[in-house]
Amino acid sequence: MYLSSVAMPQISQQLDNFTKQPSHLPDNQLRLYPLKQLVSSPTRQSAILDKIYTNISSWFQTATILPAVSGSDHDSVLLAPSLTPVRPRRLMKQVHNRTSDSSCKTFLCHYVQHFNWTSLYRLDSCADMVDYFYVVVLSALDHYLPTVKINTCSTDKPWVTPTFRNLIKKRQKAFLENNLSLYKRLRNSSQRMAAKLRKKYYTSKVEQLHSSDPRQWWKKTKRFLNIQQSNPLSSLDFQGPPSQLAHDINDFFVSVSSHLPKVDRSILSSLSPDYTSDFTISPAEVERRLVNINIHKAPGPDGLPNWFLRDFAPYISQPLAAIFNASIREGYVPPIWKAAEVIPVPKKPRPRHINTDLRPISLLPCVTKVLEAIVGQWLSSALEASFDPNQFGCRRNRSTTHALTAITHEWQTALDHRKAVRIVLVDYRKAFDSVNHNIILSKLYQKQVPHCLIRWFFSYLDKRTQRVRADSHLSGWLQLKGGMPQGSGLGPLCFLVLIDDLQPNCPVHKYVDDTTLTEIISSPQSVEPSKMPQYLQQLLSWSSDNDMVVNCDKTKEMVIGPPRLTRDIPPLTLPGGHIERVHTVKLLGIHFNNNFSWSSHVEALVSKATQRIYFLKQLKRAGLSTSQLIHFYISVIRPVLEYSSPVWHHLLNNSETDHLESIQKRAIRIIYPYCYPMPYTSMLLVADLQSLATRRQISSQRFFNSIIQPISPLHYILPPERDSAIISTLRSASKYPRIPTRTKKYQSFISYALTKYQ
Repeated sequence: MYLSSVAMPQISQQLDNFTKQPSHLPDNQLRLYPLKQLVSSPTRQSAILDKIYTNISSWFQTATILPAVSGSDHDSVLLAPSLTPVRPRRLMKQVHNRTSDSSCKTFLCHYVQHFNWTSLYRLDSCADMVDYFYVVVLSALDHYLPTVKINTCSTDKPWVTPTFRNLIKKRQKAFLENNLSLYKRLRNSSQRMAAKLRKKYYTSKVEQLHSSDPRQWWKKTKRFLNIQQSNPLSSLDFQGPPSQLAHDINDFFVSVSSHLPKVDRSILSSLSPDYTSDFTISPAEVERRLVNINIHKAPGPDGLPNWFLRDFAPYISQPLAAIFNASIREGYVPPIWKAAEVIPVPKKPRPRHINTDLRPISLLPCVTKVLEAIVGQWLSSALEASFDPNQFGCRRNRSTTHALTAITHEWQTALDHRKAVRIVLVDYRKAFDSVNHNIILSKLYQKQVPHCLIRWFFSYLDKRTQRVRADSHLSGWLQLKGGMPQGSGLGPLCFLVLIDDLQPNCPVHKYVDDTTLTEIISSPQSVEPSKMPQYLQQLLSWSSDNDMVVNCDKTKEMVIGPPRLTRDIPPLTLPGGHIERVHTVKLLGIHFNNNFSWSSHVEALVSKATQRIYFLKQLKRAGLSTSQLIHFYISVIRPVLEYSSPVWHHLLNNSETDHLESIQKRAIRIIYPYCYPMPYTSMLLVADLQSLATRRQISSQRFFNSIIQPISPLHYILPPERDSAIISTLRSASKYPRIPTRTKKYQSFISYALTKYQ
């Protein structure tokens, strides 16, 4: 490349200034591909300016730094190939799947459609009805769609088909036989087929995102982009055979609740037979829920595919409704519906220990989930009025944004009045796995839930079993004494019943098991000591009575406010040690600082969204259409940048706003490469998008409009409405008076919205 003598001094000066920066060459974007940097030693003074990136680092030896060549101020780098390169192992395994022949499905549909279920309706017990139903359905599935073995290779791309694999074999055979003309023809055919299959695969997967739950999009995206190829449990500190790993994990999961008592059967004696026709399930309701089943989710251990329940819903809704009604009437839940296949999910990228780094996620029979949803709706109707108003989790029209708005309004109002705030974020150890079933049933009885539902719920909790599936190995079945399966519809509702009466004498906000205690400090400690130790003791007493254990390691404390009020606050202690006092906490996905700066939160959002930009590039290379790429950005990347935006949008400065907008700029440049020279406003017009700041403003106004509705859980925060006679005399008639604030830094969303959106 030619450089003029005029430009050279300027460029040289810029390079010198750049090399003096401590951060050296930024390579975060390259590492997202993922690529590994092979040069680990300085190549110019103390900086690593010469870099080599590869995705096959095992094929090379460690880079050697040699003296500079000629008059260069950079050292030389010698990178030699490895003498014994580690190549990926090609592991062949057999996968058992049902055949998916369309004609066989047609015969199956005809069989189920014309099957006479009269024998099932004449059976006397729910247990017999369930056995009869499964024998009929599973026998038909095995007859018309038998299970076949499919050979797969661990190194195959997800879009590889048997036809493509055979074409590759022919191409390699032609190459080995030195038949160049045939080899070239097969090579070109395989390349065209690979491009076609890859595009078809990615297109079909993105199309599935249009109709799936947005919360599951990210997980599905990583799956079909083939990002997580390695076994997530391979990093565990486990020395035994692979088949033993599933047994050890299951033993630990069951041991968490081993100290709890079994379900007390004497509870049934206090229940009256109050079953009425109000708790009858119609076939139309069963069919409505079956057709909405997500067939892309894994089925449970009963062997019924989700697609079968969805596609054949009109033909099996009547027998299932009869079984459901018998289950409610008898207060009986079949053992197959109480069996869970547990998938151990890592809590962090590379789990090490079974006891601390794994979380159990239960796969339940989909039929059970349908019945749970109906019973859960009945229970919610009976319990909703009695729940704590500061419980925001798993309740209708209550979200994390509602919870965060209520919490931050409490904090910011106190800080704006020159007070201090002491916050304790409580974490319970194995909260869902430690639920005492007897306490749940007792609290349901105290809340006057219909006895027929309590009797059914007793059977639902009694003698639950589970097994663990780890790396294609299954453990044996073990019986649980307590806990609620994570993945069930009734699990969160049960925990709400358990934690509802946790109400210490201080402001407390709950989102399922996430509990936040708040103390407002208005005078120095020498005048009035903090009362948080008393509040914490009340929480510990409740926890002991309800068989819950506070996790000292994950429970955090943060103090916000002027130093004159926070200087001498003593630390808090738990039976397990001191509670750590931190400067930054993450609460319900939002990062809070003790100085109420939002820079760390914006950095976290940008970092998370940047990782997803890489997958947008992968889809672009796969040849997806522009509309599909835009849909992927809108559905997978942009929600990260807008999560609970009403809580923090009005407090951002210009720099933080621009930092967030830069992510959308990058996405548009990937989707529309020719937009790069355009101004940002013109790029938005081309992509038919709005700026993130505009969207946050619209979202905030929409959220405030929901709060002013009397049914909103945050309506109580609003000041009393003005008198209509006073409003008629005002130049700008607003329904609510404004809440004056002393500073913008501590202005809550409610105060901002009353000023901005009325």
